[in-house]
Parts: sequence; C-alpha cells; structure tokens
Amino acid sequence: MQLSQKGDSKTQTRSHATRKALLDATIASLSELGYSRTSTTEIVRRAGVSRGAQVHHFPTKAELVAAAITHLFHEQASDVASRLELMTEEEFDALNGIDLLWDALDSATYRAALALAAAAITDNELKPVVTKLLKEFDETLVTNFRKYFKFNGEFESFWPIGLRFAFSTLSSAALYRELGMEDRAQEIVAVLKAMASVTNGQMNTTGVQFEISQ
Repeated sequence: MQLSQKGDSKTQTRSHATRKALLDATIASLSELGYSRTSTTEIVRRAGVSRGAQVHHFPTKAELVAAAITHLFHEQASDVASRLELMTEEEFDALNGIDLLWDALDSATYRAALALAAAAITDNELKPVVTKLLKEFDETLVTNFRKYFKFNGEFESFWPIGLRFAFSTLSSAALYRELGMEDRAQEIVAVLKAMASVTNGQMNTTGVQFEISQ
C-alpha cells in the first residue's frame, strides 16, 4: 500500500513537471514567435517532452494555449503580489506603484500576453478566454493594491479606475518599448507619474522629469 502511494506520488510529480514544462514552453514560444507561428511541434521541442505526453495533457493546441493563458495571468498576478510584499510601508505611494507595474511589464510574460491579445482580436475561440482572464487579472490587481495602498478622501472611490487607467497606459507604453521606441515609452511613463502627483489640483512634478521628443 505504501509503495503504491509512493509510486502515485512520483507519477503525480512527473505529471506536474510535464504540464509546467509544456506551459512554460508555450509562453516562451508565444513571446518569441507570436501566436500564429507557435505550433505544438515547437512547444514539444522547447519543453523537451514527447508528442504523446503533450497530447495526453493537452490534446489540441487550443487547449494548450488556453491553459497557458491561465498560467500566464496567474504568473503576472503573482509577480505583482510578490513585488508588493517586498516594498516597505514608506514606499507605498503612487509613483512607486507606477514603477512596480512598469517593471512587471518588461518581461517575456508581457510579450506573450501581447501576442495572445493581438491574436484574440480576430480569433473567436481565443477571444472569450483572453477576455475572461483579463477581467480576473484586473480584479486581482485591484485587490492586491487595495491591500497595501491606502487611499483617503474623494480618491477612495476613484482609485480602482485610476489604477486600471495607469495599467492600460503603461501597457501601451510597453508596446512602444517592445518596438524599440524607448524614448516615447519613457515620455508616457513620465507624464503618467506627473499626473499621479496631482494633489489638491496642484501639479507636483518633484522627482519627475520628462522632455517631449519631436
């Protein structure tokens, strides 16, 4: 009985490792090759597993990509949460929050998410999956920031929308960065920081410097 349990445990561990390898390989392929060029053959090669193992866990590319998307968004949410855990109480302000999100968008995870979002626009099978998970990520992001950041007064009811606005703006800036337009990206981030520094109608740009390029 004990031997059987140990055997089952080893099988489960191998199965979990295989699934993770497939999901990680899918994200890496999406990040580097995009959705259309990501094939199960390429994923299996990157994961270092057999085609049979891939079919056993994820019979089709659609199922594998759907699982990878879920894995992807959980990784993004977990990354933001981990970064928040490392911040001190003195660091919990809007500018540091922007820096945290900006850094989180400089990763293979973001590039894979970008590829999937672009593909989902015209793929009716992919669109509802991405939409559902984006909403879940959005809610998790708000929950994590609510846990650590304290917003008072009139801003209390506004800040979740402000957070979504900031994340959307930074996502757009990250697209500029991915395309090699780093100067434009930094301009957007700097302006967003200046906007976040507004207090009682006064624009406070202390520590925020930007120069609009022509």
